[in-house]
Amino acid sequence: MFNPSEACQVVKNSLFNDIYFVGDSFIRNMFLSFLITVSGDMERGSWGKDMSQIQKELCVGETLLFYDECRTIIKNMNDALHPETFCGGAPRDFNASFFFYPDFNKASMFAQLMKSLSGKRRSLVLLSVGYWDGSNAQKTILKYINPGLKVVTDHYKQNSLNNEAIHWPQLFYFLPMTQGLLKSPDHFFLQDNPKIHKISEQMLIFGEQNNITVFDFRQLVKHIHSFDGTHYNVAVNIMKNQIFLHYLQSLK
Repeated sequence: MFNPSEACQVVKNSLFNDIYFVGDSFIRNMFLSFLITVSGDMERGSWGKDMSQIQKELCVGETLLFYDECRTIIKNMNDALHPETFCGGAPRDFNASFFFYPDFNKASMFAQLMKSLSGKRRSLVLLSVGYWDGSNAQKTILKYINPGLKVVTDHYKQNSLNNEAIHWPQLFYFLPMTQGLLKSPDHFFLQDNPKIHKISEQMLIFGEQNNITVFDFRQLVKHIHSFDGTHYNVAVNIMKNQIFLHYLQSLK
């Protein structure tokens, strides 16, 4: 596993220096755990400078991903309460931020974000979406992802840049994880495992057809207990970040 200094070095040496975690609670938990990964501080590594006292009491270690109050503690690592812990204290040459755009109602905001990043070299969007909208791959692609991709394509066409090897921002898609025994009955049939497996297989095909990297962590949590039937603890999310970092390191 990468320690904080090594994790930062991987990002620094990668193709990317501006990482956007976008979408639902799965990617929010990964963002918070990314901050822990690059800080090495399990208790305060993801704390924001504007946290309330109640949040500081609740959002510590393993309880970070459990309480509703912890969902808004930080959205940009530039706003960290203890930035000196990042990268073992070494200078940081990258940034990471989170945008809560979890469903079709936020599709226009996702497209606007992609438009603002069009042509921005070394920008990377990590997207997790579709789970909130019945795990329907076709609708997720047509209503959410494709409009965001289109604004990037239009930017390169309008500026006669189609021949560039990489179109920025790059997009990685993260599949939802399987549900557990504690899944809420209110959402069970819209987000049950057969639907998750179906959207996963369809999104893997979509990613291959459109040169989009798709991360699939279903096997990672196959024998792990979910604390609410949907989400997994900090350790799982740190492991997801370790896999993500190893993939970044592999890219040339």
